[in-house]
Amino acid sequence: MHNESMNNKYIMLTPAGVYAVVNQEDKGAGYHLLLNILSESTTPLLSVDAIKRWSGLEAGAALNLLAKLQASNLVQPLDTPKTCSSEPLERLLPKLISPLCDGEFALLADPQGFYMAMSGFEHGTAEELAAISATLATMYYRHKTLFQSTLGVNSKAWGLVNPAGNSELGFWPLEIGKYRFSLVLAGRPRFNQPAFVELVWALSSRYAKEAH
Repeated sequence: MHNESMNNKYIMLTPAGVYAVVNQEDKGAGYHLLLNILSESTTPLLSVDAIKRWSGLEAGAALNLLAKLQASNLVQPLDTPKTCSSEPLERLLPKLISPLCDGEFALLADPQGFYMAMSGFEHGTAEELAAISATLATMYYRHKTLFQSTLGVNSKAWGLVNPAGNSELGFWPLEIGKYRFSLVLAGRPRFNQPAFVELVWALSSRYAKEAH
């Protein structure tokens, strides 16, 4: 994106950009640029100084990085700003997680393995699944070298699959700064939609700044 095209433009992550943030292993300039955008409660106004601040790079490198992120469909310019919902998380989160899978069975677990929101599951089942999500996250990082370096598997998600290989129940980590949340979704995930952006934005605007 060139300087002249930034005039009165705001910037927001796409669903692909949000997915990249919550699954990023390389915590480099691109990661910090995306996370800093997400940590704002209102989509920020584009400027060279802002891009430098978000990425930690000098102007030329920062602009090149932004252009690469836009070409990869990770960010998008907006003509008017959008604001993250200020609704309390206990009311907001259930509405945002239920559209993220084929069915209505979904939950979001916090880093300690307690569920923050759920849809469709019974209370006891949600408690057990949230605890399992924390166990799986610990297991992944314990064997991270095997998965990534030896096997070349970069996904952090776990799934219970049917004979056709389709996920019947998936555990999807959401890393936001130093915090590791988990989505537990029944059926096929549906991340390519505004609800996913709104979910991670709601968490990032509240938690990401604490991680800097």
